[in-house]
Amino acid sequence: KQMQKDPWDEIKSSFLVGNKVDGKVLKILEKGLIFDLDLDTEGIIKTDEMSDENKLIIKDSVEIGQTLECKVVDVNQDDKKIILSFFDEKKFIEKIKNDIEKPSKEK
Repeated sequence: KQMQKDPWDEIKSSFLVGNKVDGKVLKILEKGLIFDLDLDTEGIIKTDEMSDENKLIIKDSVEIGQTLECKVVDVNQDDKKIILSFFDEKKFIEKIKNDIEKPSKEK
């Protein structure tokens, strides 16, 4: 008798490396941002490879519930993890910096 189909077979074929996905921020952790993705899955953008300045900018400006454009970096079926990056990290950081520098912005 065949066992139930592994949901990660569908996940792996839906989240192809290099593809753009929209993720909703679930958690902001020291090690990264956890996103809610389609198919009841979660992905992470690891911040350990970012500069300290960029980590602070992201930690201070990204909010839980916010939807961001991400890029699939790796889908690890064995570990059940989807590793993401910002779709255009440089542009994203610059936009945040510009928003922060505007004096009319209130927190």
